[in-house]
Amino acid sequence: KIKVGTPDKDSFAPIFKLGLKKVPTVKNPDELTEKAMELVFDAKLGIFDIKTSTGNVINFGFKDIINGAMITAMVTNAVSLAIDRDLKNKTTKPSGVTVVDVQDAIMKMYHQNSKMNHEAFLEDIAYELEQNNEKVVEILPFKAGKKSAVIV
Repeated sequence: KIKVGTPDKDSFAPIFKLGLKKVPTVKNPDELTEKAMELVFDAKLGIFDIKTSTGNVINFGFKDIINGAMITAMVTNAVSLAIDRDLKNKTTKPSGVTVVDVQDAIMKMYHQNSKMNHEAFLEDIAYELEQNNEKVVEILPFKAGKKSAVIV
């Protein structure tokens, strides 16, 4: 079995930028990419808090479930929002993707995916913890507005 991990910040950026390559943007694509990374990797976009046998609390969040296809879809959805806005405003020239478009696309994807079954991801975390003589004690729904002690 070959495990392909989820993208980290270093691998997120090139995937996101590639999606923006031929897309009109209001801001510099690097700036949009940075804003997207800040949001995707923010601990506030949690899904579960995982309590361990050593008393640690691991924040399992959106950053832990993303993949390359989801990153590409974030850009595609942001572009769709920009196009919809232009059609609504009857503009003849594309106004370009904005930071708000990117944020809205990411938040929509977060809300869609946070309610899905994440059993395989949780099994991977349990296995990794066991390798360090630690166990999952409890898995709780993430409570917005608080930060976990440990971020995986």
